Amino acid sequence: MPRAGQLVLIGDFLAPLDTINATIAQFAGAGLKGHLLHIADPAEEELPFAGRVRFAGVEEKDEIVISRVETVREDYALRFKRHREGLADIARAVGWTFGHHRTDRPPHLALLALHAALAADRRR
Repeated sequence: MPRAGQLVLIGDFLAPLDTINATIAQFAGAGLKGHLLHIADPAEEELPFAGRVRFAGVEEKDEIVISRVETVREDYALRFKRHREGLADIARAVGWTFGHHRTDRPPHLALLALHAALAADRRR
């Protein structure tokens, strides 16, 4: 990418924050401006399940079984919130913008916010 380029990264960013930070730092160190857009499904954010639940990852072969998932909901929500705040902190530390979007909301809202962030960066 050209040195004055703008990079837009869109994803769930569920990797460890250290891994994400290293990637962002590499791009920012190359002089790239950037924008992170965190996409989350409502079930990822709220953990709306009850009873015994088996979670199986797409990338990982391991499964996690929680006998009473409602007992971990509050801690899970806090960890999810902290992870999102960590993503925002990573972006902010290198002068990038951060946004988040839930898949139960119209996608044009996320795209409009992203457009505004890109346009604001061009005006500087």
